This record gives sequence, structure tokens and C-alpha cells, in this order.
Amino acid sequence: MTVVLKINMLNRSARAILSFLNELLLQLTKAFIALVIAPLIIANLGTNVFGAWKIIDRTTGFLSLGSFRPIELLPLSLAKDISNEDITYKQQQIGCTIAILVLTLPIVLTLACLLFHFKNTFIPISTEISDQVDLTLLIMLVYAVISPFFYVPRHIIKGMNMYYMRFGVSSTTTAITALLQYAVVSHGYTLPWFSATLYFPMFAGAAIDCAILAKNIPTIIQLVWPSAITTLLFFKKNLWMLLVDSCRCVFGMADLILIGLYFGVDATAIYSLTKTLVAFLFMPVHTLFSAALPGLGDLAGRKAQKTLLQLRTEQINVAIFFSFIIGVIVMFFNAPFVQLWIDEKHFGGEILSRWFIIASIIETLAKVEANYLDAFLNLKKQALCLAWATMTYLGIIVFFEPVLAWNVVPIAQIISQILLIILSWTRLSDSLKSETSHLARTVLRPLSIAIILGYSVSWVQLPAIKNWIELFIQAFGIATIAGIVSWFMILQKNDRKTLITRLLKTIGK
Repeated sequence: MTVVLKINMLNRSARAILSFLNELLLQLTKAFIALVIAPLIIANLGTNVFGAWKIIDRTTGFLSLGSFRPIELLPLSLAKDISNEDITYKQQQIGCTIAILVLTLPIVLTLACLLFHFKNTFIPISTEISDQVDLTLLIMLVYAVISPFFYVPRHIIKGMNMYYMRFGVSSTTTAITALLQYAVVSHGYTLPWFSATLYFPMFAGAAIDCAILAKNIPTIIQLVWPSAITTLLFFKKNLWMLLVDSCRCVFGMADLILIGLYFGVDATAIYSLTKTLVAFLFMPVHTLFSAALPGLGDLAGRKAQKTLLQLRTEQINVAIFFSFIIGVIVMFFNAPFVQLWIDEKHFGGEILSRWFIIASIIETLAKVEANYLDAFLNLKKQALCLAWATMTYLGIIVFFEPVLAWNVVPIAQIISQILLIILSWTRLSDSLKSETSHLARTVLRPLSIAIILGYSVSWVQLPAIKNWIELFIQAFGIATIAGIVSWFMILQKNDRKTLITRLLKTIGK
């Protein structure tokens, strides 16, 4: 009991930092897997099969939309009412989530059958691997159908701002799964066995999450059937959340599907591998902002607009600070990274790599704005913003693919995410009592400096890299220099002082 009380006394910033470190550990685990285990898996599966797997993985991810995604609304709803001591209300929110998952199960099953029936439309494969791809798709469809039920406890923990209590859980299950996957393919088993290993982290994670809830807040997992009014209100919000999640799925997962449809599975593999370093390095920054979301929801519920405005400015500065460092690293080292990791034939080129950098920077800024719309549960406003951005994204790809080839995907992401940021600014101005023009100035100054500096250093030529040791040494040196430049040239004196003060408060000094 003493330990639990001590943990519960942590402030919002400390919880966010611990949650971030938890996710950072997960990303480092994934990075190790990508560097060491993934090349061995690709070598055993083959580029063709690996490309088919990436398309299956992304496509089945869309299946969860059929359940109306109530588990995505649950943590937002719980976070905004953390200060509310009415445990019955929270139990009803959980009950609404499970009720919607059960009621939408026929829809999900119907969509799964349709996806399996039309599989040849979106998975362009050769006949020699068609049987194993069919079975793999079936395994992943079953996974997509049942996984939302197993992830409910995890989303309760996240909504109650207790995610830091899962420290090391996801990284451990991910590492074990990767070892299982390597063992499967190295012993000659095919793609279906490879995909079946994903059931392990789902089952193990759910068991641990239930144990955490049972130990700390056992009353919250006592299911209370919600009233009709509560269910209707939750479902109304959930419909807007469905549109939000649908658009996010298009932004997050449609790229590989579109590349596969336009250019084939081999191009999908090359595109994915070229994007790997960018995704891995930007993921911790996105994770940091996501870790702060429950605390932001609590502040929004308390109507603390002044504090939220200050935090928003700090997060924008942090986003640009880290984006410059990561962008410089990717610009110099993406090509040698892929060449050492796989081989030079699997690198999509410097032009595609640069587009990935710009798209990831803009996406990071868009995620900051999305967090605040989530915190206020402005789901209708957010859904409309995302709908316009998604239509722009898909429209650009359809009309300009013949001219821009596969570069059209990151270019479309850049343009649509800029539109999303502008629309989000206008929607948030009422909730935060802020002017859009002031926010634009807050973003444009450091972002402009970062772009100019990034373009200037792009002409620098580094010595050729022959092995991993040289890559890590050079990358560490460049990251250090970029960090110093970003700290003193992109951030202003007041910004640096504010961030240092925030960090000292977080660690209790």
C-alpha cells in the first residue's frame, strides 16, 4: 500500500516523463530488433513475402474501424474526468466501451469476410506464395477481431494516467515476440506461423494489465452496465471518434497499401525500409506528447486554459528542437543505415528520404495540436479537420501519382498535414482563448530557422561509412552538434529557461 500511495503522489509531469521513458524503452527495443533480428527475418522470408506481410499488417489494421473504435475514446473520456471521484461514472464508461465492441461484432466479422474475399485486389502476389498469404491473412483477421477486447484494460490504465505502471511490459513482450518470430522463420516455418506469434503479446499484456488494475483500483474493473442515456451520449461521441480514427488510419497506414497497389510488393518493401530510420527516430517525440495526454485531459476538465496555453507553447518548442536534430541525423545517415542494415538496393533514394524528413516534422507539429483537441474532447471539430485533410491527401495521390511517382505519398502528407494544422489552430482558438495569429508566430519563427539551418548543412559532405561503429560515432557527433545549434539558435532565451524550469519541477528540484 505504501508503494501505491507514493506512486499516486507523482505529479502530472512526472507521470508523463515516466510514461515517456516506458515508451522510449519500447522504441529502443524495437530499434534493436530492427537492426539485429529484422534483417535475418527478411533474409529468411524473402523481399516478396516480406512486402506482402507489410500490406497484410496495414490492411487488417483498418478492420478495427468496424467496431467504431470505442477503446480510443475510453482513455480520453476517463482522462477528462480523473478529478471526478464518482467511480460509478467511470465504470459506466468502461461498460459503454465493451457494449459497443459486442454490438458491432457482426459488422467487424462482415468486413473481415469482405477483406478476405477481395484479398487479391490489394495484395498483388505471385501464385507460389498465395496459399501462405491466404492463411496469414485469415490469422491476422481473427487477431484484428478479438484484439480490441484484450486492449480495454490497457486503455483504462492510460486514461487513469497510470501508464507508467506498465514500465517494461511492452518492451519485454515485444522482445520475446521478435525472438519467437526469428525462431519460427529460421526453422523453415512460413508466414502464417510468423504472424501467429503476435497473439503472445496480446494475451500476456492483457493479463498483466488486469493485474495492475486489480492491485491499484480494483473497483474500476467491476463492470457496471451503463444507463441508456450514458450509452447514447458515449455512442454519439464515439461516432465522431470513428471518423477521427478512420482519418488517422489513412494517414498512418494507407501509404504502404497505396505503394503496393501502384508499384507492387517489392517497392513496398523498399519504401518501408527507407522510412524505417525516420519513423524510429521521430517515434519517441510523438510518444512524449502522447504520454502527456491524460494530464492535458485532466487540465482541460479543470478548465485551466492558461496552463494549457503555456504547455502548448513548450511542446511546440520541444517538437521543433528535436525535429531539427532528428532531421539532420536522417539526412546524413539514412542511406548508410539501410546499406549496412540490408543492402544498398533497398534504399529508395535521397529525394524520398528528404521528403520523409519534412513530412515527419510537419506530422509532429500536427500531433501537438491533435493532443489538445483530444484533451478537450472536441471530437466533432477534430473529425471535420481530419476529414478535409484526408480528402486532400488522397486527392493529391490520385491526381499526381503519374508525375511524382512514389514521392507523391510524402508530398501529399506534407500538404495535408499543413492544412490540418491550420484548421486545428482555428478550432482550438475558442477552447484555449488564444489567437491563431499569435500561435502562427510562435511556430513560424523557430520552424523557419530550423529549415534554413537544415538546408545549409545539407551541402556538407561526411566521410564514407564502412561499418556500424563508424556510423554510430559519426551519428553521435552530428547529433551533439545539431543539439547545441538547435538549443541556442532555434530556441530563444525565454524558451530555454521555461523548459529547464519544467524539467527541474518534474524531477522534484
